[in-house]
Amino acid sequence: MPERLPRFQAWAGEVTVGLDANHSEDPVLRAFLYTVTARRLPHHWVKSYVQGTAQELHFTGFTTEAYFQRYVADVSPLSLMLLEALQHPGGGDKPFRDRCRLFAEGCLDHLADLKEDLSDGRLYLPQEDLDYCGATCTALERGEDTPATRALVTLTCHKIRKALSAARALLDSTAPDFQPLQRALLDLSDHQLPHRAQRHRRHPPLCGPQHRPTAPHTDPGITPGHPLPQAAPDDRAALSIQVGMLAWKRLSEPLSS
Repeated sequence: MPERLPRFQAWAGEVTVGLDANHSEDPVLRAFLYTVTARRLPHHWVKSYVQGTAQELHFTGFTTEAYFQRYVADVSPLSLMLLEALQHPGGGDKPFRDRCRLFAEGCLDHLADLKEDLSDGRLYLPQEDLDYCGATCTALERGEDTPATRALVTLTCHKIRKALSAARALLDSTAPDFQPLQRALLDLSDHQLPHRAQRHRRHPPLCGPQHRPTAPHTDPGITPGHPLPQAAPDDRAALSIQVGMLAWKRLSEPLSS
C-alpha cells in the first residue's frame, strides 16, 4: 500500500489536469482525452472514478448491504460505463446507466478473489451476510468447506444472479454494432458464476446459470469462428471507441500493478 499511494496520486493528478486542460503530454492519456471529447463523455464520471479508487486504496470491508450498495453505485459502474457509454455520445440515458450499474454488480469478482482479498485484509462481502450465515473470515481465508461457508456462497450467488438477470435489459439499450460484444459479455458472466462458486466448496455448485444459451449467438455479417470485423480507417467514431478502450486500460495499470 505505501508504495502504491504515491503512484496513484501522481496518476490521478495527471488525469485530472488533463481533463481540465483537454490536453496531456502523455500519448496514452492524450488518446483517452480525445475519445472523451469525441464521444462527449461527462468529465465528472472520470473524476468520480478517480476519487472512488482513491477511497478503495484505504478500504478494508463492508459492514452492511447498504454500505456495499453505495460502493457499487459510487465506484464499480463508473469503470464499466466509461467503456459501455462510448457507444452513446454523451454517455447514454438514465435507463442505460441504471442497467450498466446492474451489470457492474453482476461482474464483480469479489467471490472469485475472496481468499486473496482476505489475505490482504480486505473483505468485499457485507459483514452482515457472514453473520447471517454463521461464516467467519478465518474459515473463508482457509478455504474451509462448511455449511456456513456454503450458505454464504449460495447467498452471494443468488444476489449476483439476480443482478445479471436484470442486466439482460442492457441489450435493449445497446447500439446495434455493439450488441455482439454486449451479449458475449453477459453470457460470459453467466457462465463464470458457477465456477467462481466452485472455488469455495467441494460440493457441486448450488447456483447454475438461469440464462445459459441453447445455441451459439450469431448476428448478421458475423461468421462463427472468424474474428469480428475491424473498423474502417475513416470510421472516426469506431476508431475513437477503440482508442478510448485501449487508453483507459493503459491508464488503469498503475492501480493493478
